[in-house]
Amino acid sequence: MQYKLVLHSLGVLLLAVLTLTNHPWAWILYGLFFLRILTLKEKKFCLQVVIIHCLIASYFLYLDNSRESYLSGTETELMMDVAITDVKVSGNLLSFQGETPVAGQKERVQVFYTIKEAAEQKAWIGLDKSFQVTVLGTLDEPDENQNAHLFNYRDYLAKQNIYWVMSADTVILKGDLEDGQYWLANNRQAVTNWLGNLANSTVSAYALSLFFNQMDALEGEVLKAYQMIGLIHLFSISGFHVQYFLTFLKKILLRIGMTVEVFDYFAILILLIYTIFLGWPYGMIRSFVAYTYNVLKKRRNQRPSSLIGTSWSMIILLLVDPRVIFTLSFQLTYALAYTVLFSGKYILAKCKNVIQVELWQSFICSLVTIPFLTTTYFEFSWVSLILNFTYSFIFSSFLFPGLLLILLIQLIGLGPYFTWLQAGLAYLIQGIEMLALFAEKWTWFQWVTGKLNTWVLVFFVVSLLLYLANLSTTINKRKDLLIRCLLAVSLFFIYLNPYLHSYGQVAMLAVGQGDSFFIETPYQRQVYLIDLAGKINFTDISAEADPSKHWQLRDSDSLAERQIIPSLKAAGTRTIAGVFLTHGDFDHIGSFEEVAKTFKIQKLYLPIGMQEDKTSLKTIQAAIATGRNPDMQVIWLKSGDQVTLDKTSRLQVLAPKKIGEGENADSLVLYGKIGLHHFLFTGDIEGVAEDDLPTLPVDILKVAHHGSEHSSSKSFIERMDPKVAWISVGKNNRYGHPADRVVADLEANESKIYRTDTMGASHYIYWSKSAKIEHVQSK
Repeated sequence: MQYKLVLHSLGVLLLAVLTLTNHPWAWILYGLFFLRILTLKEKKFCLQVVIIHCLIASYFLYLDNSRESYLSGTETELMMDVAITDVKVSGNLLSFQGETPVAGQKERVQVFYTIKEAAEQKAWIGLDKSFQVTVLGTLDEPDENQNAHLFNYRDYLAKQNIYWVMSADTVILKGDLEDGQYWLANNRQAVTNWLGNLANSTVSAYALSLFFNQMDALEGEVLKAYQMIGLIHLFSISGFHVQYFLTFLKKILLRIGMTVEVFDYFAILILLIYTIFLGWPYGMIRSFVAYTYNVLKKRRNQRPSSLIGTSWSMIILLLVDPRVIFTLSFQLTYALAYTVLFSGKYILAKCKNVIQVELWQSFICSLVTIPFLTTTYFEFSWVSLILNFTYSFIFSSFLFPGLLLILLIQLIGLGPYFTWLQAGLAYLIQGIEMLALFAEKWTWFQWVTGKLNTWVLVFFVVSLLLYLANLSTTINKRKDLLIRCLLAVSLFFIYLNPYLHSYGQVAMLAVGQGDSFFIETPYQRQVYLIDLAGKINFTDISAEADPSKHWQLRDSDSLAERQIIPSLKAAGTRTIAGVFLTHGDFDHIGSFEEVAKTFKIQKLYLPIGMQEDKTSLKTIQAAIATGRNPDMQVIWLKSGDQVTLDKTSRLQVLAPKKIGEGENADSLVLYGKIGLHHFLFTGDIEGVAEDDLPTLPVDILKVAHHGSEHSSSKSFIERMDPKVAWISVGKNNRYGHPADRVVADLEANESKIYRTDTMGASHYIYWSKSAKIEHVQSK
């Protein structure tokens, strides 16, 4: 029975993947699953599976096809009901998700609004109840990912049944919402506010993150450090937290006379309330269903099984919303739960002490997370193997009991008398944060894998499954050695993944109003970058200059963090052979510092046209000093120089010819054959500088200065006669780039235009005898 229910849960999971993705690998996996069912040679069970799966597949397809928007997109005024827990204020940006009535339905819409005054910001922050608003603005479809393999905001919102984003001009509060639908959100906010009143903000943040699933309460840099070193699971409400809490609660209640039988039912009630209060997080749902199943089984004098309880919880979750399969939280929750449940007893039987058990279990769990982390983040860190045991001990022995004690003291009104306890716990927290920030810099434990080749991923998963299956068998040294070697080889291929493809590429990354080009030679022998755009936030510049406007500063990721660095990691980049910076404008060098801190850059190429640009050079020198390679070689380039990329590709320097102050006219201009075609990278040069360039065969032209009216004259386009024109430009930018005249002249020349604002990143991919150009978005 236990084995069959696990098969049922696996079948429902594969059905969800198959019906929602229709991917060839989903068909293959489901086919293998069905073959396994047939090998059981149980006709009744096979018939049961066929009938159940037909019904569930029809149900999944119905759910998927019934999801649509009832808004036309032309609406400019919407009445919305907003849960207070869906509201976020960051500087002068207000964002929330609200429900608006349309066609007899309630549809959710994502809203963004720029706050005008500091008093208005204070009023929004001070709200403590759900509310109704009238929103005036324009509706747009959410943005898709503009760079390959990165976060797709449109898909993310669609999985929450949100199909429109409203840019609000006016938001008018109508009143509070206190009915049953919003009672939970209001009380959740009340608890958040109550915890915010703790004397120590650090203790408050950890209480919110550990007990109330609000990880954004942690400081951004600390949260990123925990994510990077693979310890973020300690902050996700899971069986680890539930087991600790129930053990703590059971000791207290049994001491005051409660029986075990009564406690079990009391615990079910507490877990249900807690799960609902937190908003049904996947880890809590799994724990609640598994615990309830075990209690009911024990009451019937039957054998409890957390494995069966976990399987039931997954089936229930998938039936409620099959799209949970796309969330990393769901994937890790169940992958790790099944791993621990399957392997735990076998590891326990084979190990001599607790430390061995913890280390082995940590190692296996780290292996299981690899496919999910490399698919999402294109990297993972082995440092969790070292720190997981230490952090688990600190959390369970000091942090959890300390926080629970502080919350209990605060609850009975004695908080002001125990501020010293909060201060002491805060010192402990600061210590573990410092360790996490320090461990984040242990780059030798970090594997940047890039997007894994399919065969590499399949090889690793099969090897891992064989390794896990072998734990349950009797010891056969020869077989055991063979499987371990197979697993080691599969890990070796994961490490080699970036170097396994025979193609090279040149990519125009989508970075908004700026330039960033990525050059990768075959088998990733070398990686080069031309420019590293930064995004100028004029609001932040104004706020930093004027203390009275500091309230406008937003807490947001930089362009490098959102687009450039993830794009490089998706390609498997570990070391950058060289970076060319064409001139000193921020939209060409603004992300250099962050990239230098993330990757080891061997050489920096600068044009002599920047030698008098003291401000930019000072910024670059500071970035080198704080980067991963403070001994980076700086090479000054002038017209006539040449840089070899690899055996078959090199770039010639066509400009500048003289020392300058880093203006557009002083830009570095590079020309060369990469793969089978000739490229001309023009920086931000304009008319006169373009006229000074020699006439050369150009297949792919990087259009100068984002298609400015002052660049790319008709005569220049006709003289170079590019087959393809690449324009790196921001969507709806304030400069009106690219100019209509430039686009018209390129079209008249029959040059095929690729532009980042409408087509996303463009990739020129080449092999020894062929090449193609792909772009991320359809027009």
